[in-house]
Amino acid sequence: VNCYIAKSGKEDWNSWVQFNKTHLSRIFPSKYASRPSSNNHNPILPWAMGCQMVSMNFHAFDEHLFLNDGRFRENGSCGYVRKPDALIRGGVGSPQDEIALPRKWTIEVLSGYCLPRPERRAAKKVGVKRETISPRVRLSLYDGDLNAVSLPTVHETHAVQGNGLNPVWKENAGETFIVFSPAVAILLITVLDSASTESDDFVAAAAVPISCLREGYRRVSLFDASHTRNGAYRFASLLVKVNREY
Repeated sequence: VNCYIAKSGKEDWNSWVQFNKTHLSRIFPSKYASRPSSNNHNPILPWAMGCQMVSMNFHAFDEHLFLNDGRFRENGSCGYVRKPDALIRGGVGSPQDEIALPRKWTIEVLSGYCLPRPERRAAKKVGVKRETISPRVRLSLYDGDLNAVSLPTVHETHAVQGNGLNPVWKENAGETFIVFSPAVAILLITVLDSASTESDDFVAAAAVPISCLREGYRRVSLFDASHTRNGAYRFASLLVKVNREY
């Protein structure tokens, strides 16, 4: 329903925002959608329309569940997150919607530290040769934009061959992201292993709300598929350089 409303245009989107100022809305994953293994829907869309409760399938470890995890890291994962002021007083395209948050961000991935092997490869039997991972980083911006409601803006680094301990990417320019709704948007940072000839394996990830980004050199703590930092993931992290413009 949210995708349909979003794609139908600004008027319907704004009507939904106005409705949620005086009503409570709870969104569920559709049981009629053809989603394999009951994976999740994109929670950014209902959040951008002012919906207060967005239900997720917690047995499906995918990028959308990481977005949900990142949203509640705004308050240390200890309770509710307040709806942005633009969705309480303003509307789409209204003057109140122009929040005093940066809308242009440049992210440079510099290096990594203690990146573990993917779980599938780490589970091999003792005595079997374990290849070192060849990590690459994917940056995905999920934004509450009327013009890009389904697909995120994506940037990927090259793979560093055979180095999971301290890989260095040292991007010269990085990637610049233009953010339509900085109070709602989330940047998903995913580390993948390109050493496998079959397909890229998931290594670790972290979801950072755009409203929580800070300029300068920053360390990004990474999480496993279960959203924890236990065992080999305790020290997994990335070093990035962040620049912003208003």
